[in-house]
Amino acid sequence: MKKIFFAFAAVLFVAFLANEDADAKKYDALRLYSVKELREDLAFLKHKLEKRNPCLYVYSSQQQLDSAFNAIDSAITVPMTDMDFYKLIGQLNPLIRDGHTGANLPSKAWKVYFGNDSTYIPLNIVSIGDHLYSTMNLGPDTVMDAGAEILSIDGRSSAEIIAALIRNHQHDGNIETGARHVLSGNFLASYSKDIGKPAGYEIKYQQPDSTIQTHYFKAQPGDTLVKYFKERTKTKSKTAVAKRGIRLSFDSASGTATLSIPSFDPRTLRKYYHQNFHHQVVRSFRLIREKKVQHLILDLRGNGGGDMRCAKFLLRHLLDTSFTIIEKCFVVKKDDYRDTAKRIVSHWLPDAGLGEHDPVKDVFTGKLFVLIDGGTFSASCCVSSCLRVYGRAIFIGEESGGQQYRSGGYEVRNSFTLPNTKIKFYTSNVMSVIRTASPDTGRGIIPDYSVSPTIFNYLRKSDTVMNYTRALIKQGK
Repeated sequence: MKKIFFAFAAVLFVAFLANEDADAKKYDALRLYSVKELREDLAFLKHKLEKRNPCLYVYSSQQQLDSAFNAIDSAITVPMTDMDFYKLIGQLNPLIRDGHTGANLPSKAWKVYFGNDSTYIPLNIVSIGDHLYSTMNLGPDTVMDAGAEILSIDGRSSAEIIAALIRNHQHDGNIETGARHVLSGNFLASYSKDIGKPAGYEIKYQQPDSTIQTHYFKAQPGDTLVKYFKERTKTKSKTAVAKRGIRLSFDSASGTATLSIPSFDPRTLRKYYHQNFHHQVVRSFRLIREKKVQHLILDLRGNGGGDMRCAKFLLRHLLDTSFTIIEKCFVVKKDDYRDTAKRIVSHWLPDAGLGEHDPVKDVFTGKLFVLIDGGTFSASCCVSSCLRVYGRAIFIGEESGGQQYRSGGYEVRNSFTLPNTKIKFYTSNVMSVIRTASPDTGRGIIPDYSVSPTIFNYLRKSDTVMNYTRALIKQGK
């Protein structure tokens, strides 16, 4: 749900710092699992993926995945911690390439690895493309100015670090923007988990005045980072991310409305924003009609998806003709077959968006501009792809994090726990083929106008994508 926040990027895991419980304190992060236990977990994981995931052999062959599992099995020669094993099985992500499939450590483990005693680089770091920038010092050292570009950390260039951190992250198809989107909001945690937690960091950086300096930053515990963040931003709450939910705003001078939808998951909207999706959409379009809006900006940046019934309901207010979102859904029928065409079968799932759908009576017919980025995923990509195939919208921003041709997903929430390490794995059990005019290249929705935030947008708290879109409207595009 991230837009452009000047806020402390690590705020997304700060909740762990303030909520360590008794169970977490009992957790032994140094426990070593035997070679036999780890290999049992790996075999269990392979069996479950073959049995459940219809997307398994779409972008990699059975032989390639078998080779990867065999290589991981061969690499298990000594006992390991659950974290080491977690990172090892992460090598499967670049082969599976299903953004709905991945692993999570047990919550107790997360609270230990990212608790108050865990240490981090004492800087608020954001990644933009292949560059890293600091927006704020989060420790006693204040030598680095806001907006400084980090050139290297302990001798590794920023581009090398970013490549290493996104390499084994979950990807959808051939898309990198999703992994980059997550990294930009979780750099400190990602670096700590995947590269390490040294006592300090030698950082080479270029100040905004172009001078290049090198400084040794002592690692700081998480609660120290939170303390400095609050002091330097005058923030009293534990999180700097406002709970804003679905929101609608108007610019009467240009006849423009902006509708921001952070999620298509009705449970998320009820729990965190106290909103009912259908009520909010009906109310929004009633107000849009009353104010005779000519231009609508639909902001789907950071929308990770949710319920396709909500996605369909929104589309019924935007398309003035009958439309199709999903052409087919597939599930695994014969898991002993390794070829995708033989192991899956078409399955009727009306709640997944199959079938033809009709518009509402008072559909919006004005100009539509859709904002997307690496956080636009799953159901929000289905919405975007549908709007594109019917020629309904202009897209601005960055390539979506989810595909425009096919999407994994869940008929029901589909997860399992590895028997020994207790690592939780979630995986698709449905593959939806999205109606699109494009061939399956494994890419996301490519915007008509590619616009990305810069470090100055972070520092000035400005939204360059939104500003660009408003300028397009003003120009009559």
